[in-house]
Amino acid sequence: MEFKGRQELVIACEESILTLKNHFIHTSIEFCKHENIFISRERKQAIFEDIFDSLLLLRPDANKLYDELSEIIKDEKIRENYINFSMLGLVLNFNKLPNVQNYVGFFVNAIERMKQTLSKLSTTKELTYDVPNLNTSSFFFENTIDTLSRMKNANKKPEFLNLYDGVNIKNEAEILKVHEDSVVFGMDVMQILAMKQEGSGFILPNEFFPQHIKADIVDFSTINKTVTLANFTRISKMNANLRKHQRVHPNRFTKVTLKNQISQLDGNLYDISDGGLSVLSSNIGDFRQGDSLEANFELLMPKTNKIYNVSIKPILITELAYKGCIRYCLQIPQDQSSDIVHEFTTARVEETLEELKAHMDLYK
Repeated sequence: MEFKGRQELVIACEESILTLKNHFIHTSIEFCKHENIFISRERKQAIFEDIFDSLLLLRPDANKLYDELSEIIKDEKIRENYINFSMLGLVLNFNKLPNVQNYVGFFVNAIERMKQTLSKLSTTKELTYDVPNLNTSSFFFENTIDTLSRMKNANKKPEFLNLYDGVNIKNEAEILKVHEDSVVFGMDVMQILAMKQEGSGFILPNEFFPQHIKADIVDFSTINKTVTLANFTRISKMNANLRKHQRVHPNRFTKVTLKNQISQLDGNLYDISDGGLSVLSSNIGDFRQGDSLEANFELLMPKTNKIYNVSIKPILITELAYKGCIRYCLQIPQDQSSDIVHEFTTARVEETLEELKAHMDLYK
Protein backbone atom coordinates (compact mmCIF):
# COMPACT_ATOMS: atom_id res chain seq x y z
CA MET A 1 0.00 0.00 0.00
CA GLU A 2 3.03 2.27 -0.25
CA PHE A 3 2.91 5.05 -2.81
CA LYS A 4 5.83 6.65 -4.59
CA GLY A 5 7.10 9.81 -2.95
CA ARG A 6 5.50 9.23 0.48
CA GLN A 7 8.68 9.94 2.45
CA GLU A 8 9.49 13.03 0.38
CA LEU A 9 5.94 14.28 0.86
CA VAL A 10 6.05 13.75 4.63
CA ILE A 11 9.41 15.51 5.00
CA ALA A 12 8.68 18.46 2.75
CA CYS A 13 4.94 19.02 2.96
CA GLU A 14 3.43 17.45 6.08
CA GLU A 15 2.90 20.77 7.87
CA SER A 16 1.42 22.36 4.76
CA ILE A 17 -0.93 19.42 4.22
CA LEU A 18 -2.18 19.70 7.81
CA THR A 19 -3.48 23.17 7.01
CA LEU A 20 -6.03 21.51 4.70
CA LYS A 21 -7.54 19.36 7.45
CA ASN A 22 -10.22 21.68 8.85
CA HIS A 23 -11.51 22.58 5.39
CA PHE A 24 -11.61 18.90 4.39
CA ILE A 25 -13.65 17.97 7.46
CA HIS A 26 -15.99 20.94 7.06
CA THR A 27 -16.74 20.28 3.38
CA SER A 28 -17.21 16.56 4.09
CA ILE A 29 -19.78 17.31 6.78
CA GLU A 30 -21.50 19.79 4.45
CA PHE A 31 -21.64 17.07 1.77
CA CYS A 32 -23.46 14.78 4.20
CA LYS A 33 -25.83 17.59 5.13
CA HIS A 34 -26.61 18.20 1.45
CA GLU A 35 -27.31 14.48 0.96
CA ASN A 36 -29.58 14.39 4.05
CA ILE A 37 -27.29 11.98 5.90
CA PHE A 38 -28.33 12.25 9.54
CA ILE A 39 -25.60 10.93 11.81
CA SER A 40 -24.18 12.81 14.77
CA ARG A 41 -21.73 15.55 13.84
CA GLU A 42 -19.21 14.15 16.32
CA ARG A 43 -19.27 10.74 14.63
CA LYS A 44 -18.93 12.23 11.17
CA GLN A 45 -16.08 14.45 12.30
CA ALA A 46 -14.22 11.52 13.85
CA ILE A 47 -14.52 9.45 10.66
CA PHE A 48 -13.42 12.26 8.37
CA GLU A 49 -10.49 12.98 10.69
CA ASP A 50 -9.46 9.32 10.39
CA ILE A 51 -9.57 9.56 6.60
CA PHE A 52 -7.48 12.72 6.50
CA ASP A 53 -4.97 11.51 9.10
CA SER A 54 -4.44 8.30 7.09
CA LEU A 55 -3.40 10.08 3.89
CA LEU A 56 0.33 9.87 4.56
CA LEU A 57 0.46 6.77 6.74
CA LEU A 58 2.69 3.96 5.54
CA ARG A 59 -0.01 1.35 6.17
CA PRO A 60 -3.44 2.86 6.80
CA ASP A 61 -6.14 0.56 8.15
CA ALA A 62 -7.97 0.09 4.86
CA ASN A 63 -10.78 -2.07 6.22
CA LYS A 64 -11.52 0.34 9.04
CA LEU A 65 -11.60 3.36 6.75
CA TYR A 66 -13.88 1.62 4.27
CA ASP A 67 -16.24 0.37 6.98
CA GLU A 68 -16.41 3.77 8.68
CA LEU A 69 -17.25 5.62 5.48
CA SER A 70 -19.81 2.95 4.56
CA GLU A 71 -21.35 3.42 8.01
CA ILE A 72 -22.27 7.04 7.37
CA ILE A 73 -22.73 6.94 3.57
CA LYS A 74 -24.54 3.70 2.88
CA ASP A 75 -25.58 4.38 -0.71
CA GLU A 76 -22.79 3.23 -3.03
CA LYS A 77 -23.39 5.91 -5.68
CA ILE A 78 -23.46 8.73 -3.12
CA ARG A 79 -20.34 7.29 -1.51
CA GLU A 80 -18.56 7.30 -4.87
CA ASN A 81 -19.63 10.91 -5.43
CA TYR A 82 -18.28 11.85 -2.01
CA ILE A 83 -14.93 10.18 -2.67
CA ASN A 84 -14.49 12.00 -5.97
CA PHE A 85 -15.70 15.30 -4.51
CA SER A 86 -13.55 15.23 -1.38
CA MET A 87 -10.38 13.89 -2.97
CA LEU A 88 -10.59 16.33 -5.85
CA GLY A 89 -11.04 19.16 -3.36
CA LEU A 90 -7.90 18.09 -1.51
CA VAL A 91 -5.79 18.16 -4.65
CA LEU A 92 -7.17 21.53 -5.76
CA ASN A 93 -6.42 23.02 -2.35
CA PHE A 94 -2.97 21.41 -2.20
CA ASN A 95 -2.22 23.00 -5.58
CA LYS A 96 -2.88 26.42 -4.05
CA LEU A 97 -0.29 25.97 -1.29
CA PRO A 98 3.05 27.79 -1.69
CA ASN A 99 6.22 25.90 -2.63
CA VAL A 100 4.58 22.53 -3.32
CA GLN A 101 4.71 22.31 -7.11
CA ASN A 102 7.52 19.73 -7.08
CA TYR A 103 5.39 17.44 -4.90
CA VAL A 104 2.01 17.57 -6.65
CA GLY A 105 2.58 14.20 -8.32
CA PHE A 106 3.40 12.56 -5.00
CA PHE A 107 0.29 14.07 -3.40
CA VAL A 108 -1.81 12.73 -6.28
CA ASN A 109 -0.34 9.29 -5.49
CA ALA A 110 -1.50 9.66 -1.87
CA ILE A 111 -4.96 10.75 -3.01
CA GLU A 112 -5.22 7.91 -5.51
CA ARG A 113 -4.33 5.38 -2.81
CA MET A 114 -6.97 6.82 -0.49
CA LYS A 115 -9.53 6.77 -3.25
CA GLN A 116 -8.82 3.10 -3.86
CA THR A 117 -8.94 2.40 -0.12
CA LEU A 118 -12.31 4.05 0.37
CA SER A 119 -13.64 2.25 -2.72
CA LYS A 120 -12.16 -1.03 -1.44
CA LEU A 121 -10.18 -1.54 -4.62
CA SER A 122 -6.90 -3.42 -4.70
CA THR A 123 -4.03 -1.30 -3.36
CA THR A 124 -1.33 -3.94 -3.33
CA LYS A 125 0.55 -2.41 -6.24
CA GLU A 126 2.75 0.57 -5.53
CA LEU A 127 1.49 3.78 -7.11
CA THR A 128 4.26 5.30 -9.19
CA TYR A 129 3.03 8.33 -11.10
CA ASP A 130 6.04 10.55 -11.75
CA VAL A 131 5.99 14.13 -10.53
CA PRO A 132 6.21 15.95 -13.89
CA ASN A 133 3.78 13.66 -15.68
CA LEU A 134 0.30 14.11 -14.29
CA ASN A 135 -1.51 12.88 -17.41
CA THR A 136 -2.80 9.72 -15.77
CA SER A 137 -6.16 8.07 -16.24
CA SER A 138 -6.91 7.99 -12.51
CA PHE A 139 -10.12 9.40 -11.07
CA PHE A 140 -8.43 12.76 -10.55
CA PHE A 141 -7.13 12.96 -14.08
CA GLU A 142 -10.05 11.28 -15.74
CA ASN A 143 -10.48 11.44 -19.47
CA THR A 144 -10.95 15.11 -20.32
CA ILE A 145 -13.89 14.42 -22.59
CA ASP A 146 -15.65 12.59 -19.75
CA THR A 147 -15.03 15.60 -17.52
CA LEU A 148 -16.44 17.95 -20.14
CA SER A 149 -19.47 15.68 -20.38
CA ARG A 150 -19.98 16.05 -16.62
CA MET A 151 -19.65 19.82 -16.98
CA LYS A 152 -22.28 19.83 -19.72
CA ASN A 153 -24.67 17.82 -17.56
CA ALA A 154 -24.07 20.26 -14.70
CA ASN A 155 -24.68 23.25 -17.02
CA LYS A 156 -21.19 24.56 -16.29
CA LYS A 157 -19.18 26.61 -18.78
CA PRO A 158 -15.41 26.31 -19.24
CA GLU A 159 -13.41 29.50 -19.67
CA PHE A 160 -10.93 29.80 -22.53
CA LEU A 161 -7.82 31.97 -22.67
CA ASN A 162 -5.92 32.70 -25.87
CA LEU A 163 -3.58 35.41 -27.08
CA TYR A 164 -4.27 37.59 -30.09
CA ASP A 165 -1.14 39.51 -31.05
CA GLY A 166 -0.03 39.08 -27.45
CA VAL A 167 -3.27 40.41 -25.89
CA ASN A 168 -5.27 38.16 -23.57
CA ILE A 169 -8.66 37.13 -24.95
CA LYS A 170 -10.77 35.36 -22.35
CA ASN A 171 -14.38 34.14 -22.69
CA GLU A 172 -16.67 31.45 -21.38
CA ALA A 173 -17.93 28.81 -23.81
CA GLU A 174 -20.97 26.56 -23.92
CA ILE A 175 -20.46 22.83 -24.33
CA LEU A 176 -22.80 21.96 -27.19
CA LYS A 177 -21.96 18.36 -28.10
CA VAL A 178 -19.66 15.72 -26.62
CA HIS A 179 -18.45 13.05 -29.02
CA GLU A 180 -16.24 10.06 -28.37
CA ASP A 181 -13.03 11.84 -29.32
CA SER A 182 -14.00 15.52 -29.71
CA VAL A 183 -16.15 18.24 -28.18
CA VAL A 184 -18.10 21.06 -29.87
CA PHE A 185 -18.13 24.42 -28.09
CA GLY A 186 -20.18 27.53 -28.73
CA MET A 187 -18.25 30.74 -28.11
CA ASP A 188 -17.65 34.35 -29.05
CA VAL A 189 -16.12 34.84 -32.51
CA MET A 190 -13.39 36.93 -30.90
CA GLN A 191 -12.26 33.86 -28.96
CA ILE A 192 -12.44 31.70 -32.07
CA LEU A 193 -10.14 34.04 -34.00
CA ALA A 194 -7.66 34.27 -31.14
CA MET A 195 -7.72 30.50 -30.87
CA LYS A 196 -7.23 30.18 -34.62
CA GLN A 197 -4.19 32.48 -34.50
CA GLU A 198 -2.56 30.37 -31.78
CA GLY A 199 -3.59 27.09 -33.36
CA SER A 200 -4.90 25.62 -30.10
CA GLY A 201 -7.58 26.16 -27.49
CA PHE A 202 -6.68 26.62 -23.83
CA ILE A 203 -9.14 25.94 -21.00
CA LEU A 204 -8.44 27.56 -17.63
CA PRO A 205 -8.46 25.55 -14.38
CA ASN A 206 -11.78 25.36 -12.54
CA GLU A 207 -13.63 23.13 -10.09
CA PHE A 208 -13.51 20.32 -12.67
CA PHE A 209 -9.99 20.83 -14.03
CA PRO A 210 -7.06 21.35 -11.62
CA GLN A 211 -4.74 22.14 -14.53
CA HIS A 212 -4.86 24.06 -17.78
CA ILE A 213 -6.10 22.07 -20.77
CA LYS A 214 -4.71 22.42 -24.28
CA ALA A 215 -6.62 21.08 -27.29
CA ASP A 216 -6.23 20.94 -31.06
CA ILE A 217 -8.69 22.68 -33.36
CA VAL A 218 -10.49 20.15 -35.55
CA ASP A 219 -13.07 22.46 -37.09
CA PHE A 220 -14.61 25.88 -36.55
CA SER A 221 -17.42 28.04 -37.88
CA THR A 222 -17.51 31.77 -37.28
CA ILE A 223 -21.03 31.85 -38.74
CA ASN A 224 -22.33 29.32 -36.21
CA LYS A 225 -19.88 30.52 -33.53
CA THR A 226 -18.66 26.99 -32.87
CA VAL A 227 -15.31 25.25 -32.46
CA THR A 228 -14.64 21.53 -32.40
CA LEU A 229 -11.64 20.53 -30.27
CA ALA A 230 -9.85 17.20 -29.82
CA ASN A 231 -6.59 15.74 -28.46
CA PHE A 232 -7.00 17.29 -25.03
CA THR A 233 -3.81 17.38 -22.94
CA ARG A 234 -2.99 18.85 -19.54
CA ILE A 235 -0.32 21.48 -19.07
CA SER A 236 1.06 22.34 -15.65
CA LYS A 237 1.70 26.03 -16.36
CA MET A 238 0.36 28.59 -18.78
CA ASN A 239 2.43 31.76 -18.82
CA ALA A 240 -0.36 33.88 -20.29
CA ASN A 241 -2.49 33.16 -17.23
CA LEU A 242 0.28 34.18 -14.84
CA ARG A 243 0.75 37.67 -16.22
CA LYS A 244 -0.08 40.61 -13.98
CA HIS A 245 -0.07 43.05 -16.92
CA GLN A 246 -1.40 42.89 -20.46
CA ARG A 247 1.48 42.32 -22.87
CA VAL A 248 1.49 43.72 -26.40
CA HIS A 249 3.57 43.44 -29.54
CA PRO A 250 5.06 46.65 -30.96
CA ASN A 251 3.26 48.35 -33.85
CA ARG A 252 6.43 48.57 -35.95
CA PHE A 253 9.99 47.27 -35.96
CA THR A 254 11.48 48.71 -32.78
CA LYS A 255 15.23 48.68 -32.26
CA VAL A 256 16.36 48.20 -28.65
CA THR A 257 19.84 48.71 -27.26
CA LEU A 258 20.68 46.69 -24.14
CA LYS A 259 23.85 47.37 -22.21
CA ASN A 260 25.66 47.17 -18.93
CA GLN A 261 29.10 48.39 -17.94
CA ILE A 262 30.95 45.75 -19.96
CA SER A 263 28.69 44.73 -22.83
CA GLN A 264 26.19 46.12 -25.32
CA LEU A 265 23.96 44.62 -28.01
CA ASP A 266 21.22 45.68 -30.41
CA GLY A 267 17.99 43.77 -30.86
CA ASN A 268 14.33 44.32 -31.62
CA LEU A 269 11.42 44.61 -29.24
CA TYR A 270 9.35 41.42 -29.19
CA ASP A 271 6.74 42.44 -26.61
CA ILE A 272 6.27 44.85 -23.73
CA SER A 273 4.03 45.48 -20.72
CA ASP A 274 4.00 47.65 -17.62
CA GLY A 275 5.94 44.91 -15.87
CA GLY A 276 8.55 43.93 -18.44
CA LEU A 277 9.71 43.49 -21.99
CA SER A 278 11.50 40.95 -24.13
CA VAL A 279 14.09 41.63 -26.79
CA LEU A 280 15.15 39.40 -29.69
CA SER A 281 18.76 39.53 -30.82
CA SER A 282 21.17 37.43 -32.84
CA ASN A 283 23.98 38.77 -30.64
CA ILE A 284 25.15 37.43 -27.30
CA GLY A 285 25.65 39.94 -24.52
CA ASP A 286 27.88 39.46 -21.51
CA PHE A 287 24.87 39.57 -19.22
CA ARG A 288 23.97 37.48 -16.17
CA GLN A 289 20.58 36.58 -14.72
CA GLY A 290 19.62 39.27 -12.21
CA ASP A 291 21.76 41.96 -13.86
CA SER A 292 20.34 45.47 -14.03
CA LEU A 293 20.65 46.57 -17.66
CA GLU A 294 19.99 49.79 -19.49
CA ALA A 295 17.41 49.59 -22.28
CA ASN A 296 16.95 52.37 -24.81
CA PHE A 297 14.32 52.40 -27.56
CA GLU A 298 11.60 54.48 -29.21
CA LEU A 299 7.85 53.84 -29.11
CA LEU A 300 5.42 55.01 -31.78
CA MET A 301 2.25 55.95 -29.91
CA PRO A 302 -0.91 54.56 -31.56
CA LYS A 303 -3.39 57.07 -33.06
CA THR A 304 -1.21 60.13 -32.40
CA ASN A 305 1.86 58.65 -34.20
CA LYS A 306 4.10 60.56 -31.84
CA ILE A 307 7.52 59.05 -31.18
CA TYR A 308 8.76 58.85 -27.61
CA ASN A 309 12.24 57.98 -26.39
CA VAL A 310 12.31 55.46 -23.57
CA SER A 311 15.26 54.75 -21.30
CA ILE A 312 14.74 52.32 -18.42
CA LYS A 313 16.80 49.94 -16.29
CA PRO A 314 15.14 46.53 -16.35
CA ILE A 315 16.44 43.37 -14.68
CA LEU A 316 17.40 40.35 -16.78
CA ILE A 317 15.20 37.42 -15.76
CA THR A 318 16.27 34.81 -18.30
CA GLU A 319 17.55 34.17 -21.82
CA LEU A 320 15.66 31.83 -24.16
CA ALA A 321 16.47 30.33 -27.54
CA TYR A 322 13.78 31.56 -29.93
CA LYS A 323 13.68 30.95 -33.69
CA GLY A 324 17.43 31.17 -34.18
CA CYS A 325 17.77 34.19 -31.89
CA ILE A 326 18.14 34.85 -28.20
CA ARG A 327 15.12 36.24 -26.42
CA TYR A 328 16.15 38.39 -23.46
CA CYS A 329 13.29 38.49 -20.93
CA LEU A 330 13.45 41.52 -18.66
CA GLN A 331 11.45 42.76 -15.71
CA ILE A 332 10.76 46.45 -15.16
CA PRO A 333 11.17 47.24 -11.43
CA GLN A 334 8.46 49.37 -9.89
CA ASP A 335 10.84 52.30 -9.45
CA GLN A 336 11.55 52.14 -13.19
CA SER A 337 7.91 52.14 -14.28
CA SER A 338 7.32 54.40 -17.25
CA ASP A 339 4.24 56.50 -18.00
CA ILE A 340 5.14 56.25 -21.69
CA VAL A 341 5.22 52.44 -21.56
CA HIS A 342 1.90 52.38 -19.68
CA GLU A 343 0.26 54.73 -22.18
CA PHE A 344 1.67 52.73 -25.09
CA THR A 345 0.56 49.31 -23.80
CA THR A 346 -2.92 50.63 -22.95
CA ALA A 347 -3.29 52.14 -26.41
CA ARG A 348 -1.93 49.00 -28.10
CA VAL A 349 -4.39 46.79 -26.24
CA GLU A 350 -7.24 48.99 -27.49
CA GLU A 351 -5.79 49.05 -30.99
CA THR A 352 -5.33 45.28 -31.06
CA LEU A 353 -8.90 44.69 -29.90
CA GLU A 354 -10.15 47.07 -32.57
CA GLU A 355 -8.15 45.14 -35.17
CA LEU A 356 -9.64 41.92 -33.88
CA LYS A 357 -13.17 43.34 -34.08
CA ALA A 358 -12.49 44.52 -37.64
CA HIS A 359 -11.30 41.01 -38.41
CA MET A 360 -14.54 39.66 -36.96
CA ASP A 361 -16.55 41.84 -39.36
CA LEU A 362 -14.96 39.98 -42.30
CA TYR A 363 -16.69 36.80 -41.11
CA LYS A 364 -20.18 38.24 -40.86
